[in-house]
Amino acid sequence: MRTTKLSWVCSLVLLTACSNPQSMTSDVTIMADGGVALWACQDPGEICNPHDNCAINAICGDDGYCHPQRYQNCDDGLGCTADSCGGKGLCLHEPEAGLCVLLMPGDSAASCVTEGTLHPDNPCRVCNPGVDSARWSPHSGGVCDDDDLCTKDDTCREGICRGTFFGHQCTDNLLCTQDVCHADGSCENPLVAGTCLIEGVCYDEGTRDEHGCTRCDPSLDANAWTPLSSRCAIGTRCYAPGEVDASGCGVCDPARDDRAWSRTPQTCFVHGSCYTSGEEDFSGCGVCDPSRSTELLSPTEHTCRIGGACFESGVSSPSSCGICQPTSPGAAQRWSVVPEATQQSWTFDAGVEGFTLASVSQEVGWRHLADMGHDALGSLYYGNALGTSYESAESTSGEARSPTLTLPSGQHAALHFWLYLDVESSTTFDRLEVLLDGEPLWSKSTLPLAFYRSWVPMEVDLSTHAGKSITLSFSFVTGDAFSNQGRGVFIDDVAVITHCGAL
Repeated sequence: MRTTKLSWVCSLVLLTACSNPQSMTSDVTIMADGGVALWACQDPGEICNPHDNCAINAICGDDGYCHPQRYQNCDDGLGCTADSCGGKGLCLHEPEAGLCVLLMPGDSAASCVTEGTLHPDNPCRVCNPGVDSARWSPHSGGVCDDDDLCTKDDTCREGICRGTFFGHQCTDNLLCTQDVCHADGSCENPLVAGTCLIEGVCYDEGTRDEHGCTRCDPSLDANAWTPLSSRCAIGTRCYAPGEVDASGCGVCDPARDDRAWSRTPQTCFVHGSCYTSGEEDFSGCGVCDPSRSTELLSPTEHTCRIGGACFESGVSSPSSCGICQPTSPGAAQRWSVVPEATQQSWTFDAGVEGFTLASVSQEVGWRHLADMGHDALGSLYYGNALGTSYESAESTSGEARSPTLTLPSGQHAALHFWLYLDVESSTTFDRLEVLLDGEPLWSKSTLPLAFYRSWVPMEVDLSTHAGKSITLSFSFVTGDAFSNQGRGVFIDDVAVITHCGAL
């Protein structure tokens, strides 16, 4: 505080006259009570000039002197300001050079602040007397916080804290996540309560998958389907324990398999049809006997069921090299070789056993497969090395050729083999043939659909070639590169039967 208020001394324009009382005329002053200078006036009761900026409501008194109603106190209590009255109730407080008079946070009165001091709560405001000594001035530069977590590198720019926005980097466009920014520029996308994020897709709690056997359960795992207890997911549906399929031979039994139908007790599932134990087919020679087989109808007593046809015991095959002898379940499902015949056979248990293999592709073609056969051992197989399919990027083909054989003259002869087909049933594509000296002798086109995807016995009559030296071949041609996802062709227990009786 440096007070510049006038006392009895005259204003600047009258300073000379007041310092020399003999030179004063009508504008004389007297010292009123309290040592205050009063100026003479001429109009009692009228407003007069007190010649003092701190005087308020001055009125000319009856004594001829100008009496202010009161004097203004402009002392702000600060030692860094020059206090003065500006007239009409206005106080002036001029800070010393390099200082501001500012209100600090938490204070009720202003205080002196050194030039360059930043506002304690806002670093983007500064004491700058050259701009405004009574207000915080805008500041540029320096670290600040704009209270936006999705900005980084916050700095003061003309009094405002601004940062570089990076929030778009934290947006994952998923409704089940929160897009959270961190001040260090990193992002986080926590899941919203009551939701799951499974393979990039959002689900609400309780939502089931396409099968209906699993659901979104965030309390157990918010990032994977949670299986429902005791259900079977088969195809595109979910089944409860005990539900059966359309055939009646499949039942949902999660304890055995929760991804496929389990076989119902005491049933046989044969070529897409379900039979209960003891049920016979339309021919009367096939009966469901689960103790013997659940995948084939067992022959009834004294009959053979071969290739879907029923034969009485003792009936000969078309080639005369086979005979129905239902002495055992296995024998009743194939032609038994007639007693007087001789045979040359190949089991393919240990290899190709003299057959010559030729295929146009190394990846897919004829080969020996050790773990898939009619007798659960090896077989002659057309497909890939894993035995899983015969799929290829282009059409494939190949032959499996037998050694040269001589058929006795004047005698019936036949080719017997077991066949498993998992190929197209088309007569144009996926052609399987038996060739004799390169000429077609038999084709899969003669087989009904019921013979696919199960082991069935085949017989091919060779009697018309008696007396010849022949070579037999199994030929397979896909014809295209489409629909070749099946396992392929399996051939097992090949036998050439000769001396089956005179022609």
